[in-house]
Amino acid sequence: MPRSTVRAAIIDTAIKAYERLRPLAVILTVLMTWTTGIAAAQGDQSLAYIAQVMGLISDQDEKLVNEALNDWDAIDGFEVSCAAHRVKLSAHHPVSEGELTERLAGTGTALLWLAEVQADGSLAGPSYVAHAFPVYVDTGDPVGDNARYDMDKAAWLAAHPGWVDANTRPIEHGGAQPEIEK
Repeated sequence: MPRSTVRAAIIDTAIKAYERLRPLAVILTVLMTWTTGIAAAQGDQSLAYIAQVMGLISDQDEKLVNEALNDWDAIDGFEVSCAAHRVKLSAHHPVSEGELTERLAGTGTALLWLAEVQADGSLAGPSYVAHAFPVYVDTGDPVGDNARYDMDKAAWLAAHPGWVDANTRPIEHGGAQPEIEK
């Protein structure tokens, strides 16, 4: 068989194979584009955290915490509140208590708890459950509710020595004005 006939047969076979596989190539292209879009969208989901920090009292404390967190690649952003003794973080990847504790080392502050903010706004995390400040529960009995809250608060403060509660420090003696959370 002459070369030109062999060449023509090879080209004809390649064209027929391409025509048979073309729908598969289109499907694969669509699937690759779709899964790349899903992966990119999942990467855009940000995780939100709130950390309760002991020793976060003065402007100097806030400055040191800002400096410690400012160049941390694991987080996308943060907000420090001395009045609430809290740091709010956003990240694309999970942040651990150990990582945050390591970041805060040398700032004069200490992590009390770290909680991930859930879709419904609630907080979750093992240290949050173990160390969260008591919450006032209104059962309709103000005397009993106040007594229970005061007792829970006193027990919490006794279990967390060194904690500075901005709500119990007298403002006229240099205490911080409590922050009202919305």
